[in-house]
Amino acid sequence: MAAKRPDEGLLSLAFPLLATWLVFSPMRISAAMSRAQRLLDLIQVLRRHRRPVTGAALAEEVGVSLRTLYRDIAALQAQGADIRGEAGLG
Repeated sequence: MAAKRPDEGLLSLAFPLLATWLVFSPMRISAAMSRAQRLLDLIQVLRRHRRPVTGAALAEEVGVSLRTLYRDIAALQAQGADIRGEAGLG
């Protein structure tokens, strides 16, 4: 019998599907964590820039593709972040 993690019982009682997902998908956890970290990093980068900056410059600074940057900005805007910009200005 495999050793039971201390928090496994409580987690599986409260969120049975989430507990199953966490146990069987360790790669997804790291991907989700890196996306969350990337979104926080993007917010910090945007706060440092006081003037308009191109998407390409932001993508390079964050270390993602331009397409990923646009998706991340859309995700942040959907969550209520006040990010303003227009396509084609840079």
